Amino acid sequence: MTTVGDYEILSEIGKGRFSVVYKAQHQQTQQICAIKETTLNPADLHLLPTIQREVDLLRQLDHPNIVKVLDCINTKRKVYVILENAQKGDLLRVMRQRGAPFEEEAVGGVARQVLAGLAYLHERNIIHRDLKAANLLLTEDNVIKLADFGTARVVDAQKSMTVIGTPYWMAPEIIELEVSGVAADVWSLGCTCVELVQGKPPYFDMPTMTALFRICEDEHPPLPLGVSPKMVDFLLRCFVKDPKLRATVQVLLKHPWVKE
Repeated sequence: MTTVGDYEILSEIGKGRFSVVYKAQHQQTQQICAIKETTLNPADLHLLPTIQREVDLLRQLDHPNIVKVLDCINTKRKVYVILENAQKGDLLRVMRQRGAPFEEEAVGGVARQVLAGLAYLHERNIIHRDLKAANLLLTEDNVIKLADFGTARVVDAQKSMTVIGTPYWMAPEIIELEVSGVAADVWSLGCTCVELVQGKPPYFDMPTMTALFRICEDEHPPLPLGVSPKMVDFLLRCFVKDPKLRATVQVLLKHPWVKE
């Protein structure tokens, strides 16, 4: 039996570039949770501020569509972030287990919950910056939780954004290093909706640099085939090139595609 503080590790849930996520249980309360373990080699010590920033940010947030931090345990070589448990895992994993993309109606329901979480963040001038299926968790009750806030920032209207995020989901203003803000999350939400309904985001079959060029040069990303006119309209509002003209999350929450 492996333990971390008062938590017993039950099984591995997933693995990323720098971290492993485990299912765990508090030994006294029996509460099931997730533990994100990051091992810090000497070359990785620069990641510590990013991890601490994610923990500090999440501890300030309280919304049903944002994952909650329950605890944080630091050792010499490892950082353990204890998070509320999302029983079904992330949506990329769920999609792979299904062996097929999601139906459009289900994607509209996901988008509605993500917009609610983003509205809460954007009201506080926080931009997530890495929205994609792999960073959306699903509970047993089909509640969507925004997760992985390691790249999140409080927006500074005077500063350009560094190129942070995952390329195929990036807004053009991020790629072009322009002054950017919460509108970048709206673009990424559009890409995530495409990902969920067709199994991959726009331009995913292209090399990364080609995709980044096309994101900036095309009028809008290619739209999925066979979806409703309402979804097409929703996506086109997400994919407005000028972030100042792009729909806000408050406007999109009233869109008929997510209200149905």
